[in-house]
Amino acid sequence: VADKVGYALAPDNGLGKRGNWLWAWSLAIPAGTQKADAGQKFVSWATSKAYLELVASKEGWANVPPGTRTSLYANPEYQ
Repeated sequence: VADKVGYALAPDNGLGKRGNWLWAWSLAIPAGTQKADAGQKFVSWATSKAYLELVASKEGWANVPPGTRTSLYANPEYQ
């Protein structure tokens, strides 16, 4: 996946300042995309229980992306 996703700076407000989106998961599928199915598959994977468990096993529970699943907050290992 790492070679198939991109990152960009937050939009500039015209004053040379950019918003800080630290800790925000902003997953979206553009309305005009020709690859909506692939986008939906990615979002489903990136927010899946299996992905969170994969991150936890590789990086530790402290590095699991927050806010993707409410069940995460009930997990004693995450608390």
